[in-house]
Amino acid sequence: MRQIGAALLAVTSVAVSAGAAPSIGKVVGQVELPPLGVEAPTPRFAGFVERQRNAIAEIRPYDPRPECFVYLEGGPADAEATRPPVTPVSLELANGSFRPPVLPVVIGSQVQIRNVGKKTHSLFSPDLAEVSQDQPTEPGALRSFVVGPSQTLVRLASKDSPHLEGRVVGVPTRYFARLSFDGEFTIPNVPVGKWTARVWCQDGWLPAGRVVEVGARTPPTQLALPEKLP
Repeated sequence: MRQIGAALLAVTSVAVSAGAAPSIGKVVGQVELPPLGVEAPTPRFAGFVERQRNAIAEIRPYDPRPECFVYLEGGPADAEATRPPVTPVSLELANGSFRPPVLPVVIGSQVQIRNVGKKTHSLFSPDLAEVSQDQPTEPGALRSFVVGPSQTLVRLASKDSPHLEGRVVGVPTRYFARLSFDGEFTIPNVPVGKWTARVWCQDGWLPAGRVVEVGARTPPTQLALPEKLP
């Protein structure tokens, strides 16, 4: 996993029922990144030509949030939340990337990969032999597989494009949300109770979590993550 800076997970628990004691609520928040800029070092020797900034475009720092999602665990999940959806979950295969790069699904879900690009790919997975078939996935073609209980993480790759990587992550319930471009997320219809908000990034859970009281009127909670991750 790439190294990233410290991040903050701001979580607000908001009840959606009025009047009597609510039975469900929603969890909203934002995953924030610290400033990632690096100051240029002071020249130590006279006579060296000082580097000039690129006037066309600055190099953008790596933002891990597209490869992350937030998940609530340990709370009073209802039986419906553990059932996979009836229709397949869509995962797009573009010319140079999977969209989204990390896709959370309920365990038992059928994932349908659609090649929306213009290139044929020989897909494979080191985690699921069902994906590694000899028949290539041509533009417009579909490739489906089911995320079983033993496939918490299904890594996807292409023999024709070594840089092309995607991940499908199976979780026990539907209480998860991907992040928007600025790190915001919303998890609706969460049973009232005590939960732990966790963040998945790339290939695993980040080593931090925060208790969230769904339905309680508490101020936003901030979760500080390690400054650097291996």
